[in-house]
Amino acid sequence: MDGFQRHFDSQVLIYGKQTILNLVNQKGSEKPLEQAFAKMVSGLNNGMLRSVSSTTACLSHRDVVSYVAFDFHKECSHMRWDRLQILVDDVAETQDEYR
Repeated sequence: MDGFQRHFDSQVLIYGKQTILNLVNQKGSEKPLEQAFAKMVSGLNNGMLRSVSSTTACLSHRDVVSYVAFDFHKECSHMRWDRLQILVDDVAETQDEYR
């Protein structure tokens, strides 16, 4: 967790708010990977952004790093690229905040 913590501390200090898009399968062999990554991000949102919280006091931890899991293979299988609109809609409000 320490390297993960340092990485996001650095990213937030340099770039500010972060949105993580996880596109791995949420079933099968990739499910444990998605669950582990979500747990690590949850740890960041539970107050582990120590160095960030002092420099961005106006933001709660949940505001600093958000996480969106989208099972790309399931949603877009068989060339159903239109299903990406689900993801776009899901992050639209967050995306507007970055402008």
